[in-house]
Formats: sequence, structure tokens, C-alpha cells
Amino acid sequence: MSPRIVDSSQKRKSGKMTPRTSVKGRSPRSRPRICSCRRGLFSVPLHDKSSMEVCTKLFLAVDLGDVQRVKDLIQHIGPSVRKPDTGFTLLHAAALRNRVDVAEFLLELISPNVVSTQNQTPAHLAAQGGHLEVLKILLADEESNPNLKDGQSKTYRDLIADPFLRAILYKNTKRIGELLALGANPDGHVDGVLSRELGITTPRQLAMSLNHESVLTLLPKSQKGDLNAVQSDGQNPPMRVKGYTIGEDQTLGPLRIKVKARTSGIVENDVYPMNSESRGYVCILSFGSFERRPDLKLEASEDDASNLANVFNQMGYSGEVHHSLTSNETKETLTRIREIKELWDADSATFIISSHATSDNDAFLASDMQQLSTEWLLGFFSDAKCPQLKNKPKLFIFDLCRGYYTDSCASVPRSFRPKRVNEPQRDMVCIYSSNTGFTSYNFSKDGSSFPTALCHTLAKHAHDMELNDCFRELVVECRKTSPLLPLMKNIGFAKKFYFH
Repeated sequence: MSPRIVDSSQKRKSGKMTPRTSVKGRSPRSRPRICSCRRGLFSVPLHDKSSMEVCTKLFLAVDLGDVQRVKDLIQHIGPSVRKPDTGFTLLHAAALRNRVDVAEFLLELISPNVVSTQNQTPAHLAAQGGHLEVLKILLADEESNPNLKDGQSKTYRDLIADPFLRAILYKNTKRIGELLALGANPDGHVDGVLSRELGITTPRQLAMSLNHESVLTLLPKSQKGDLNAVQSDGQNPPMRVKGYTIGEDQTLGPLRIKVKARTSGIVENDVYPMNSESRGYVCILSFGSFERRPDLKLEASEDDASNLANVFNQMGYSGEVHHSLTSNETKETLTRIREIKELWDADSATFIISSHATSDNDAFLASDMQQLSTEWLLGFFSDAKCPQLKNKPKLFIFDLCRGYYTDSCASVPRSFRPKRVNEPQRDMVCIYSSNTGFTSYNFSKDGSSFPTALCHTLAKHAHDMELNDCFRELVVECRKTSPLLPLMKNIGFAKKFYFH
């Protein structure tokens, strides 16, 4: 089957925010914020012998649930320490040992989405151990993502199946109610030592086989609606994408550009493998028009998207093109793409964003004038949130205009909170259309300057040239039409990469 890139129509959808739940009668953000320990972050080198001793004492204090001891020690070494064998953070250790007060304190410093070497979040460990109080605190955090999967592609909901079975076995109705509130599925398939010993495949079967009528009355009667939807990792139904398929033999976009055939037989060490039929998956998000702001319209955006789709299609990529989505539609689209099977098969992923941006390039505009953070986009495809792309190269290309838009144009101001320890991003490269403070969006009959230069560079050099060399050629190409030169940012991109 030939690779394809699908172009979406402008379809509006409304998004709803899920209400946050409180814990023990308090709002999730009513926990006391501890700021004093922030001053001591990384005050001792982690390779120093004394720092290793402090690290050992710190993890021991977490295991014992000694909150004050944890607060004292963490000022000397910071919250970013991990156990070398498992990659567990202090928050993982608190979840594993069911230390509620310690976990509540550490959440001020460590993200609930941080992952171990096996892609386990603290919620995975709490669910597996049946530590429901800690699990409630982790899930109530405003940044918590309940759909993260571990190295076995299981969410925390999959892991509370065993505690759920034990609660049913011993007719613990209070615990059953708590587990149901946390997303336990009575009809979800379970496969573990306990289920094999009991000879059952679902929790409901166990309750029926034991004639636990009091338990059966607690279980939801309808299992084909929302409950099963939650068990399928909590994702919304796939969003339909309308558009057309770009075939290998089609030439789209005004450039009518032809890509050189790829070179075979390149043998080098430390190269990201590009051996599958699908060289990679490309998602092009083109924001060309903006609500109530005709002055911000990017005239060449659709031509740019068509030119880029044509070039990537000829290089063997599959993917999608979307025009002028709202912020909610953008999130829905990326959420759906993150779950598709094609990402497991693809050797790489490329995301191309064309829009207006803030002066420091840290956010771009959706068509509804809402800002989306570039850091959020990168984090959306981190190893923890998208294991399909783990250890694979991920490229983010930002063609952002910063000449006519300022922060004051946005309808909703942005707010920031202090950063917490999270998983390090890796295998990512960001390419920006300009390395200066402000740019304009120059365009011609063939498209705007940066996407046109990118298309020409890939067409001429991607068949046998590594990414860093391609970028140097891109700089040369950009110089022909614009004084503004691109910028490349390496984020844990440790190997060589060939597009084609």
C-alpha cells in the first residue's frame, strides 16, 4: 500500500473540561506549597560521595514515611534524584510504600507523570499495590494524565484489576466502591496469578461464581457504554478525518518539486534505523486563518502545506494535513494521532506547525486565537505519553510568524506555575524558521520562504545527507530569499538521522 497523507476539512468540535475531584474535602491545589526546599536544588553534585549518602538517607526517609526528615534532606540534594536500578523518583518510592503525607509533599516538587525506566508512573505503582489513598492524591493533581501506559502498555486502571478482584473475593464493599470510583472495570479482562487460580476472566464473573449478591448490586449494570470506553485507556472515540489521499505519483503544490530517489547502502554507527516500509509519520498543522482577525491571515499557508505534503509523500512518509483547527480540535487531533497503529510501525515522526507565535517562540496560535505551548507539544509526545515513539527520532518544525502578532492579541492570558521534576525529553529536534526576535511571513506565488526552502533542501539532499548536514544546506537555501535564518535545537537527539 502506498503511503498517504490525509488533508482534513475545517470541522469544528466543542471540548469539555473534566471536573477535578477533591481529596479528603480539600481542593487538589489546597495543599500547602513548600518553597524553601527549592533553594537547595542541586546544591551537591550527584557524583559526590556525600551526596550519595544523602540520597540513600532520603529514600530511606521516604520509605519510613518521615515527612520532616524528607523536607530536611531534600534541601541538600534536590528532588530530581533517582534509584539507578529502577529509575524510581522519590515520588515513585512514596507510592510504592503507600506514604500518603510524603507523596502529598513531593507532588509540589515532582510531576505525577514522571516515569521510571520501565515507563511506570507513581500511579502505576500505587494501583498495583492497591494503595488507594496515594492513588487518589496522584490522580487529583491538575497535571495528572491517567492514560499513560507503562512498558507493558497498561494504564493504572489495568493494574487495579488485581486489588479489585481481592476486594470482591473478601466482600469488601467499601473498597469495591473506592476502586469503582477510581475507574476499575467489572467487565475488563484480567490476567494474573489470582485470576488464573480462581479460573475467572473478569471481576463480575468472580462475584457471580461466589454468589456475592451484595457485591453484584454495587457493580454497574450496563457495561457496553461509557465504562468500556474508560477501559480502552480513557480515550475519546477516534475523530473522523475528511480529506483526500495523496498518492505517490501525484504532484501537489505549486512548486511541482521532484525528490531525488533515496540512496541505499549507507552504513554508519549510531544511526536511527529507518528500515520499515513507512519511513515515518508526518503531521502538518497549518493555521492560516484566525477568528475575528483577518489581518493575521497567512496567505500562503495552504500552498505551503501542499508543497510539504508532496515532498514527504515522495520520501515514503504517511500522515495528515490539517488547516486552521481550533485549540480543542488540535488537541483532539494530536490525541488521536498519538494512539494510531501507524506510530508503532513508523521509524520516525515529524510535526510541522505553521502559525503566528509569541516573540520568544514559546507558544503558537490556533485558529480560535488560543495559545498552545510549544513545550506542551513536545511533552505530548514524550516517551511516557507516547511509548509508540520511544527511542525513535521526533522532529518538530516550527514555521512561526512573529511580525504582526503580540501576546496581547490572545483572548486568554497564559499563566505559569513553577516547574516540577518530570521525565527528561529525548530523541527530539526542533527547527525554527528564524533565530531572531521578530520575523515576517514573506510569501511568493510558490509559497512562503521558509517552507519553500525546506522543500528544496529535502528534495535535493535528503536522499543521502544526514540531518545536521541537511540543516546547513537549509541555511544556505534560506539565504537566497530571506535575511532571516533558521535555528535548530537538539533535545537528547543522540544519533544520526536520515530522512530518506
